[in-house]
Parts: sequence; C-alpha cells; structure tokens
Amino acid sequence: MHLFDREQEIRKNLAWEQWRGSKDRIMENRINEDYFRKLIASGSTFTIISVIKDNPDGTGRLRVKLATPDRKYLSLEVPLELEKNLSAIKEWLCKNYGVSQDTVTISESLKIAWRTEFIGRREV
Repeated sequence: MHLFDREQEIRKNLAWEQWRGSKDRIMENRINEDYFRKLIASGSTFTIISVIKDNPDGTGRLRVKLATPDRKYLSLEVPLELEKNLSAIKEWLCKNYGVSQDTVTISESLKIAWRTEFIGRREV
C-alpha cells in the first residue's frame, strides 16, 4: 500500500467516524411533525439547511432538512420536480404546512452550494 493510499484510507475512516457521531447527535435532536406543527402555531422560525435527492426504491424523492432556533431538526419530503429551485421548495413548504413565508429562510451555505452545483452542470 502506497503512502497516498494509506492517507486516503485514514481520511475515509476519520470521515466515517465523524459522520457517525454527527448522525447520532442529529438523531437526538430530531423532532416529529406534531412538534413541528406546534412550532408553526407559535410563530417559530425555520431554516432550510439541506436538500438531498434520495433514490432508495428507484422512484426518487427530495428530502429537505429544516432547523429550528433551538437546534432541532426535521426532515420533510417534497416533490422531486422542485429539485432545481430553492425558492419553489420554500414556497411549497410554506403552502403545504401553513408556514409564513417570512418565518422560513434558506441558509447561506446552502445557497452557495446550490449555485456552485448547478453552475458546474450548466452546458457550455
């Protein structure tokens, strides 16, 4: 095994351990839809922090993760056809869950990642 290969293996293992730890923390902080609806009723704010295209069964779906001010998380499924438009995802969440437009924001890091991903895919 070359030194470079060994370094890659170490990085991969470290990333796996960090992911497992963060996944455990996320699971501890996950909320259910009932609690989410209570937060909506109280006028709480939400931040869209990730959008992931998930395809376990071949049908494809889009999972949106929302964060609350108290550092809790909720993952919701949105229609796949909204995949390329963050504003449309936000509007859909507001319309379907009765959330006010001004209480939902999109994280700046997600906006940057989103722009970078789709600029890279654009045909020249």
